[in-house]
Amino acid sequence: MIVYGRSNGKALRSALDSMTEVRNGYIYAAATGERIAKTGNTIMMSLQEVLLIMGASSETRKQRRN
Repeated sequence: MIVYGRSNGKALRSALDSMTEVRNGYIYAAATGERIAKTGNTIMMSLQEVLLIMGASSETRKQRRN
């Protein structure tokens, strides 16, 4: 099961990469059928955090190149 949390950036990124499907207002992992989260504010906050984490990681990559 995919766990959303601030402390685990890898889990957040893999959650975006994996296939998901929505049934009855819940988000499921398509491969296993496990319920990930109920759609609503919680998942939207998690997606915002994912974008922040991914943005921060791309910024550090740019700084390393220079």
